[in-house]
Amino acid sequence: MKPLLLLSILLFFQAITIAQSGTIKGIIEEENGPLPGASLLIKGTTTGTQTDFDGKYTLECQVGDIIIVNYVGYSSWEFEVTQDMMGITNEYIPVKKKAVQTVTNESFSKGIPKQNDSLYTAPILQKTAYGYNRKFGNSLYNIQDITLKNKLFTITSSDLRTAYEINLASFTGVENVANSTIYANKTFKNPLNTSHSLSAGLYEDNHKLIELNGSLRSFADFYNLTNNSKSHIGAKFQSRLDKWEIESYASAHWSKNNFANLNGFQNKILEKVATTNVLNVEELFTRLESQLQTSEYIAKASVSTYFTDWLDVSTMINTIISNRDELSNQDFITQNISLNLSKNWKNNTVQSKTELKTDFDLSDDIGIDTSTQFRATSTSLDFLGINRSSNTLFQNQDLSKFTTELSNTVTADFQDAIYLILSNNSFSSTLQNNHWFQPSATVTVIPTSLINNLRGEFLNYLSFSGRISNAIKDAPLWYGNYSHNSLTIDENKLLNFSNKFELFAHPNLELERTNGFEITSTVKLANNDISIDFGYYKNTNKNGVFPILENDRFNLSNVATTQTKGFDADMSAILLHGYDKDLDWRAGVTLSRKLTITTKLNNAQTAIPISGFSTVNGNLIEGEVAGIIVDRNGIIIGDPTPDYTLSHYQEFKTGRLKWQFSLDYQQGGNTWDARKKSLDISNQPDQAFIEDASFISLSNLQVSYEFSEIKNRQTSFFRSFKVAATLNNLLLWSRFEGASPYNNLFDTALGNNFQLYNTPNVSTIGFKINAKI
Repeated sequence: MKPLLLLSILLFFQAITIAQSGTIKGIIEEENGPLPGASLLIKGTTTGTQTDFDGKYTLECQVGDIIIVNYVGYSSWEFEVTQDMMGITNEYIPVKKKAVQTVTNESFSKGIPKQNDSLYTAPILQKTAYGYNRKFGNSLYNIQDITLKNKLFTITSSDLRTAYEINLASFTGVENVANSTIYANKTFKNPLNTSHSLSAGLYEDNHKLIELNGSLRSFADFYNLTNNSKSHIGAKFQSRLDKWEIESYASAHWSKNNFANLNGFQNKILEKVATTNVLNVEELFTRLESQLQTSEYIAKASVSTYFTDWLDVSTMINTIISNRDELSNQDFITQNISLNLSKNWKNNTVQSKTELKTDFDLSDDIGIDTSTQFRATSTSLDFLGINRSSNTLFQNQDLSKFTTELSNTVTADFQDAIYLILSNNSFSSTLQNNHWFQPSATVTVIPTSLINNLRGEFLNYLSFSGRISNAIKDAPLWYGNYSHNSLTIDENKLLNFSNKFELFAHPNLELERTNGFEITSTVKLANNDISIDFGYYKNTNKNGVFPILENDRFNLSNVATTQTKGFDADMSAILLHGYDKDLDWRAGVTLSRKLTITTKLNNAQTAIPISGFSTVNGNLIEGEVAGIIVDRNGIIIGDPTPDYTLSHYQEFKTGRLKWQFSLDYQQGGNTWDARKKSLDISNQPDQAFIEDASFISLSNLQVSYEFSEIKNRQTSFFRSFKVAATLNNLLLWSRFEGASPYNNLFDTALGNNFQLYNTPNVSTIGFKINAKI
């Protein structure tokens, strides 16, 4: 291993100023000498320079210019030229270390770009096997660690051309059901929940990459009677040769749940817990079975190449084979109920995608990017062990489809400050109808890049974006939300519930269409320590698909047009940081409000029930909130929409000790508490069981300590070793006592705001270990 490399990037500027123009001068050097040949380029132009034999450079530029610095073996980084820089003589420019988020979506990065002020940002380096990310074409091969002290970057590296990384993670936790009046029975236990994962990677200088990973999770039910599991293995290979990049991936997933909520299984057990003083749960388990086993196998391969500096082509194929096996056995002899239903089916999906991208400049100020994507997907369902010809449940169902999608996008940018994105999607389906014209347009303006002197010490970044979009929603072949079945019973006849209505997409079902409008804004203040994001949206969803009861059975139908509008506001801040002392205190808050109104019903009905029970249910009624709660007489008794939701987190780090917590808060909204209704003997009106859905939850609390970090690769066995104590869902304050606010009727989306012996509020106290080798 070579001696540790101490790289000091020493930048000083000398003022030769004429109005807003001038010359900046500097030196880029390392401990053993200068770095000749480092390039500096004014972003968006062809104007630049290189350091000479002594690492010195001189560059004519203007205030507000973004300078891109590149040197072989290191990631490029940027800084903005300010008036102060041109006035500094023989002074260092302080560079504060700050994490940089990885951009994973190119369309998002083009549409709402984030400007990194490099005076407050370290080079874009993020940890992987060597300590930091590798990027094709400008790799950080052997960098293991970077520290900042006295305005100097110390970079630890090695001469290894091949390296490996092993990550181990383990969690052990104990779950506890919260005490409550409704679940006062001592039947509940404290089950153990464990999970373990292992990943290993081999990295080589020729860009070959092999990764292997696996995980195993084991968890029991509330009574410690059944053991459930989830497991996963995966492998990934990546290689780049000349202009070609090849990637392949394969994985397998298995799960077994002996406590699945098929046919409301959990709700039946919980009803007994709430209503029976003495209960032999083991005997009940022998009379009730509800097992769900799933397996999924995925194989993916992709090839990418770039023919020139402005043309890239990639193609991908992805195959998914999944199996679902349900066993639901219920035997209540005393109530003359005996149900036994076994279902097994296989889902086959094959996806392919080809993409062509171009990137070129019309002038020094105007750049054009284009993207054309073609996607094709084939999906089919195969029911095993069921004779479809004799079973009315599966007769006349088209259980296969083939879809294609063509997307064309053009992005134009002006001086990296104004972005215009125009796109169109065309969609074709053998099962539903086709839509060839679905246009969208996005405009983004970044005033801090467009207007000289707008960016300063207080205001670092400002952007505004507006988007008008049209899209379609393809219906899945199988509708997996069982909550609609409960509409055939009342809350006092829970034990009669069964999933007898399977729902599938069919040729008469139209595609849902969405028209959307949104405005977003991002502000960064105080040396990027404060970030504020705000977004307002308004979407109209036509031909909304819901299950409706027709001729004594449910069918999927395009029954309604709904309109959703709302806003999201997010603010995060670094409250305290001391870079040399390794001190950091961060906090954030997110506020959101969402309202969905039924604007039109497509059939002659005045109200369409979509969740709940035959007596009290959530309805679609023109002019009312979607899912508005009505009683058996059709009178509105509750509004499920909360006034707003809020989440807050704080994170504090000093040395190797770190603690963090998060709070969730919901204000307003109504819940129908069918638990209390089913226990009521005084025959109170339905409205008496409408409750305030407000709650506050301490959803996460964690304290962690890192014992080791990379210091000397020759003597350190662990790259890092971290332990943490974690408490999830520790405290909950709500009116609907005993139930979790995150789970509703049969744990399905349409079952929101209906409580019926739902999953009780469960807290977890656990211990985590994370190690890197």
